[in-house]
Amino acid sequence: MNTILPCFEHYSLLEVEEKLSLDNMQTLLGKSEKIVLNFPKFNKTIEELNIYNLRDIPFIKDKIIKLNSKLENDFNYGLSDFYTDKISEWSQTKDNIFLICSLEDSFLGYLFALRLKPKIFTKLVNLEMKESEIKQEHFASLEEMGSDYFLSFFAMNKEAAALLFIKYYAQLVINQKSIHEVGGATMLEDAKKLIEKMCLQRHKAKPITLDDGEEIMLQTYKESLANFIACESVLKLIFQYDKK
Repeated sequence: MNTILPCFEHYSLLEVEEKLSLDNMQTLLGKSEKIVLNFPKFNKTIEELNIYNLRDIPFIKDKIIKLNSKLENDFNYGLSDFYTDKISEWSQTKDNIFLICSLEDSFLGYLFALRLKPKIFTKLVNLEMKESEIKQEHFASLEEMGSDYFLSFFAMNKEAAALLFIKYYAQLVINQKSIHEVGGATMLEDAKKLIEKMCLQRHKAKPITLDDGEEIMLQTYKESLANFIACESVLKLIFQYDKK
């Protein structure tokens, strides 16, 4: 597969992260009511925040998984009650992305994405398969072609949100030769607005009728990796350009 951004071909993960602008990422993410909060009042520098992999922090892993399960169930109108056991299992697969942001002992956010075999990814975004049906054999390693399925995101403030997405984008850039497509699914309007700012295109939609009779729309998104990380609007906002 051709390299999408050849200028980064020989960079390390840390070097790619350093080339991405936290300020511009905050601009891209914009405002949100439910998934990017404004709490607590941020009086630290963003450099003081820490990013961990969920499987590397066993002492608080269970608490974070329970919080994630509660939030996802709230965001998805009580239809995501399978999350607790699945997240614990999926986070152990080393090529899946399970990032946690913290400041000292305080949790500030998470970003979860699954690296799936392209056929499984396609079934999910075509609404032919449910997330709860994902099995271990459906994951793809970095040594084979895979697609990134955006699973879950939440941040207590915009600084944590920006740092989580910087880490996520850097991993996409580093592994660009082995990623076919990027996408996901959501019912939450806040999440739909955020996803559409990032050059992901609406793909399939399905109406869901809740117990109280309200109808909501389950919307899936997908885009080629080339369009996702190299579209003009994202490049202008995210990558720092030399103004000389």
